[in-house]
Amino acid sequence: MDNPSLRETAQEMGLAERARRLKEFAPVQHLSLLDFVRQAEVVKLIGHGRGWEVMYAGRSLGFADGSQSQALLQVHRREVNNALYAHDAGAFEWIWVELPTATAAELYPDMREIFPIASKKLSGYCYFEVVPPVVAGQSRYVRMDAQEMKDQYASGCAEGGGRMFEVLLVNKDEDRATLSRAAAPFNSLRRMVDAAQVRELISLWAWVGRPQAVRLTQRERERQSG
Repeated sequence: MDNPSLRETAQEMGLAERARRLKEFAPVQHLSLLDFVRQAEVVKLIGHGRGWEVMYAGRSLGFADGSQSQALLQVHRREVNNALYAHDAGAFEWIWVELPTATAAELYPDMREIFPIASKKLSGYCYFEVVPPVVAGQSRYVRMDAQEMKDQYASGCAEGGGRMFEVLLVNKDEDRATLSRAAAPFNSLRRMVDAAQVRELISLWAWVGRPQAVRLTQRERERQSG
């Protein structure tokens, strides 16, 4: 029998375990609409108030109406919408799912205005690696939005200056990643241009910054509240 907890990535785990779970149980918001349509199953409902039940990876994603193709679009949009909401302002701290991919979200441009913070996480930053590595087996990354790039980056590189950044530290030897504040000179930043690496950084940044409340198991939450 399927154990839903083995699909989740919110709780504390190593980088390798998270990668394994995402590969084995890719969330809907990581799929393009075409990939979702290929993998989902729709069940026609008879004598029910709704038209279809949509299944994915052996789990129900709820109900939808209209034609079969309309039902699949409704559910894909709903999953992307809910994931963007979880990464935007005002989301409940205990609600967290993986950030959608840009490929999944770009089908719904209206959501950029509805969820501006989440949308910025998806496509609003340029990413840099801090070089050279301070410690073997560890990589440090920073990011800047368009305004920071315009106001600080070019002049900072020319003048040899630096600033405080939110730094993503990826420690492969310890199988973990953390966020912290640290200073970095602009001329030590190497811009990330590989699209796959940038996509991974976008996703990893959101995961590492998830609320503490969602990292606990149900038993740990009960222990804290009791």
